[in-house]
Amino acid sequence: MTINKLTVSLPDWFAADTILFRNKSLFLIHIQSEQKRRAQIKDGFEDLRTELPACLNKKMSKVTLLHRTVQHIQHLKSTQMTILAELERLVQENEQLRTFQQGVLQKQALENMYSIGNI
Repeated sequence: MTINKLTVSLPDWFAADTILFRNKSLFLIHIQSEQKRRAQIKDGFEDLRTELPACLNKKMSKVTLLHRTVQHIQHLKSTQMTILAELERLVQENEQLRTFQQGVLQKQALENMYSIGNI
């Protein structure tokens, strides 16, 4: 039997008076939903595998893939913290250089004022 492009085979034990699924259509909807859920999980793992540099074109279990994902996220967080610390250091250095530049410009302006007055 086909439901929305998914093929569903009824098990031999299925009967119309099954306690868990009294209605055949409810049973088929349940099977279809479960197949869709599993396909989405499989697609999600494939998407995850393609996004991880160390996992591309490698066969590994889903558990290993999840562990590698956690390691990669931890690495990215560490790299982000390093970059943010460097950015903060550069912002402070830039502010110090601006302050120094203003001092030099003020000194030059004063020297120019005095040199013009001495002429």
